[in-house]
Amino acid sequence: MKTKQKQKTKLPPFFPVFIETVKSPAWLAMSCDARSLYVQLKQRYNRKEQKAVYLSRRTAAKELGANKDTIGVLYRELRHFGFIVQVQAARFGGKGEAARYRLADEPYLGQPPGMDFTRWRGAAFRRGLSDRTGQAVRRRRTETPNFPANHLSDAVGQI
Repeated sequence: MKTKQKQKTKLPPFFPVFIETVKSPAWLAMSCDARSLYVQLKQRYNRKEQKAVYLSRRTAAKELGANKDTIGVLYRELRHFGFIVQVQAARFGGKGEAARYRLADEPYLGQPPGMDFTRWRGAAFRRGLSDRTGQAVRRRRTETPNFPANHLSDAVGQI
């Protein structure tokens, strides 16, 4: 009699998110939106080639259902917590090219993972500040200014 050989089941395509990464204090302090962007970047990483990953703001905004300006803030947040390191700046000229990032928990060009997020020391990420200068980023005013609750009744009485 023939013995039944075990059928090898092939897993569908997947990418690992390491336990050490998701249990780190930096991961737990990061916003859910930044985590989602990191997962999108991680999905594009090729473990065989070990090269930098790229994802344009527009594409990320479309995939995550967010504004492209928000995606820029999320990239800054990922850099702040040490999950990505920019290895090539974005280029604009002709077609344009997105910035390229090294993932901190993956090998890069034959070098071992940097694990930069393990060296994060608890500094809070402040959304309104620039990474480079530490100065406030100028924002468009979208909300109405805060007025006292009775400001309209005072104006009506003076007319």
